[in-house]
Amino acid sequence: MTVDKNILSFIIPTYNSGDSLQRAVLSIISGMPSGAKFEIIVVDDGSTDTSISVLKSSVDYMEKHRIRIVNTPHIGAGGARNYGVSIATGDYLMFVDADDEIIDVKQAYEGAVNSNNYDLVYFSQNSQSTTRFESNKLIISVLGLSLKGEFDSGPCSKLYRRSVLIKNGIEFPNDIYIGEDLVFNLRFLKHIRNFRCIGKGIYKIHNNKASVTHRLNFQTETNNAISLIRSVKSELSNREADTFTDKFALKQFLSLIIKSAKSSDSVLFCANYLIKTRRMFLAAGWIGDYRVDNSYSTYTMMQKNVLHICWHFPFFIPAFVFVMRLYYRDNKEPETEII
Repeated sequence: MTVDKNILSFIIPTYNSGDSLQRAVLSIISGMPSGAKFEIIVVDDGSTDTSISVLKSSVDYMEKHRIRIVNTPHIGAGGARNYGVSIATGDYLMFVDADDEIIDVKQAYEGAVNSNNYDLVYFSQNSQSTTRFESNKLIISVLGLSLKGEFDSGPCSKLYRRSVLIKNGIEFPNDIYIGEDLVFNLRFLKHIRNFRCIGKGIYKIHNNKASVTHRLNFQTETNNAISLIRSVKSELSNREADTFTDKFALKQFLSLIIKSAKSSDSVLFCANYLIKTRRMFLAAGWIGDYRVDNSYSTYTMMQKNVLHICWHFPFFIPAFVFVMRLYYRDNKEPETEII
């Protein structure tokens, strides 16, 4: 570590990431301006593979002093990020997933250097550069209720002012394993005074697992969705909760439909799983007779039709899971995506 104050800390949680961890770290080092004041914190979340040893062998002495490798028991990505935040020294923090890479790290660093004390700087090729702060618009985007996706709900491609996180005790929740980054962003947005959007994509996502079929754990998936919806509701004001909770719950139901369509489980198993989940959502007081039609600006035409029929006419769910399974078999998601 240098004695100079770091301007930017990159936090990379990793768990059995293989060679991709090396790619993520080198994407930062290779494009960083000369004399830049930064650090890379790699939080090894209990890995059992050789990813850390591969990383150590891939950087030379002059680069190693910028990299801090710390170890934690297997606590999940959110917990690993929290630990990284607790030991970071930079004025700004940027989270990087070990599977991904930064394609314009110079822009990221200059965003921190020229931040003009903004609490949040984020990069998005789906947005125009602006400093206009519209809370509702950001919340809608974070919740995934906008097709434009101006503000991705993930923690990557963003510069967070570290002092805001520390002062307000903002952390990733530990009881949610999918969507914890969404809750983190909602918590952060409540405490910022200003922000800056730079209309440029600097971050590449590698969808290594996007097209891999898997078996569903009904209890785990449903409990996570319910915990996520409750956490989101608790982070919103009463007025925001009244406006967005049912819409967000409906979005989670769509997400579960898509997971079922990509699952290797039988169609009937997945259909029964979705029907049970629908009942649990109703028992929790969500959605009810809420008209899917009211959220049409949130979805594509196919998603609108699937949601409308599956929610209001659940006996059609098996047929839709079967049809969507054929769709995803023939339409693979892109291997990479720029955000």
